[in-house]
Amino acid sequence: VDDILRGKFVSEDKFLGAAASEGFGFCSVIFGWDMHNSVYIREMVISNKENGCRDLMASIDLSTFRRIPWENNVPFSLVSFFNLKTLAPIYADPR
Repeated sequence: VDDILRGKFVSEDKFLGAAASEGFGFCSVIFGWDMHNSVYIREMVISNKENGCRDLMASIDLSTFRRIPWENNVPFSLVSFFNLKTLAPIYADPR
């Protein structure tokens, strides 16, 4: 979103649990922030006050796993986003 890679640190237990299942909840506001981490003035259908910036399903793509050497080799993976209820892909997901 806005050509900015955004991340979230999760515990090892949460990561392993999510990797072995469909994924984990992730707040949809990630699609509603600008590059300065301010919520867009014009609300989006996917993330807004009415739906409370509902959770999405974040599914870990293990094929993207790597370590980031300049961040003390912290593990890194990309995720794909899905509707939590229907499991349909989220249209705003750039992947």
